[in-house]
Amino acid sequence: MAKAFQPVLPPEPERPLDSYQHSRLLLSHLGLLCFDRFQEHNFVLLNHSALLDRELKSLDKKSGRETFKIAILYVGQGQEGEQVILRNSKGSATYNQFVHDLGWEVELADHAGYLGGLERNGSNGQSTMYYCSSTLEVIFHEVVRMPTEPSDPRQVKKKRHVGNDHVHIVWSEHSRAYDRNTIGGDFGNVIIVLTP
Repeated sequence: MAKAFQPVLPPEPERPLDSYQHSRLLLSHLGLLCFDRFQEHNFVLLNHSALLDRELKSLDKKSGRETFKIAILYVGQGQEGEQVILRNSKGSATYNQFVHDLGWEVELADHAGYLGGLERNGSNGQSTMYYCSSTLEVIFHEVVRMPTEPSDPRQVKKKRHVGNDHVHIVWSEHSRAYDRNTIGGDFGNVIIVLTP
């Protein structure tokens, strides 16, 4: 005599009907839905408003890691002044090795991490150096990788990024000491000068 077995499937999970039930389910999973917690007045209900929506959207855009943008400038032998330095489109072999050792090269068009104001459309170059860990992200605004505009003696596009960075790393192959006032701007609070 053979018996026919019917498969036993788990019941369909209950689907929350409204946002209140989603919130209640989340609080329950976090262990926060108990009578004692409510007695301590730990929860404050928020009134729904356009301001609350805007603040929540802003919060969603915040990075979970600390972010930094650092300018890297190459100063060749005999180069003086901001305009000459910002027009650099290549560096020496030792400079290139130094920059390569700072992190890894990322393509701006498809980089999912922190961009530090660089555009994905190629107007600031195709790639840049990037470093990250579990707690921080660093993007490098490397002047020689950014496109040089032949018709712009001041190189405004490059200056817009470099001039707003708080940290400047200057690789100087000049025989004289680097003048910290060479690159003007309101920032550049920390200037690290490396002389090979």
